[in-house]
Amino acid sequence: GELAVKGPDLPAALGRLGLLPPSAASLQTLAPPALRAFDARAEFSGDLQSGAFALGSLQVDALGFRVDGKLEAARSDKAGLRYDGKLEVVGHTPGPLLGALTGQPLAGRARTLGLDVAFKGQDDALALAPLALRGVLPGANEQEIALSATAEGAELALTRKTLAVPKLAFAVGALRGSGSLELVAEDDKTRASGQLNVPPFDLRALFAS
Repeated sequence: GELAVKGPDLPAALGRLGLLPPSAASLQTLAPPALRAFDARAEFSGDLQSGAFALGSLQVDALGFRVDGKLEAARSDKAGLRYDGKLEVVGHTPGPLLGALTGQPLAGRARTLGLDVAFKGQDDALALAPLALRGVLPGANEQEIALSATAEGAELALTRKTLAVPKLAFAVGALRGSGSLELVAEDDKTRASGQLNVPPFDLRALFAS
């Protein structure tokens, strides 16, 4: 089948459906108002008898972001649901949404933000490869600061609400680093742990950028 839905105010629509969490209430005043409009399209198929489901394509434009993806899910008696899919997120105007959700002025000034991820596996072991984040922040003297992060061996455990990244490489401007990271969702907060390795760098030059 096919599904298409659009409207002038996504946060308001989610609020009427009871799907807007209190932590995201600030989205109801997101400015400019045109960012609150949404347009979503999907093509899907499924088999109730076998439990198989396929999302052939997904396209969503909303809140300053565009999302493209696809997903296949099949039920196995031994492993439960198995997933295979990919997702690309492009933030063409990410600042207003990031600023509203985080309350951080720097996040609100983000110029671009992108995420690429492919995933395969089951509920308690979903391999994410590749997993890459990129973006641009404003710097001093009208310069731009590019940021990026790539992960190897990343695994998402939906049942335990845990994301483990054993090998992480990141860059912020001229600064390069590596490390590992684990995120665990606990009720209304997220616990983070890990290790970061950064070679010696000129702190004054970094802040000047």
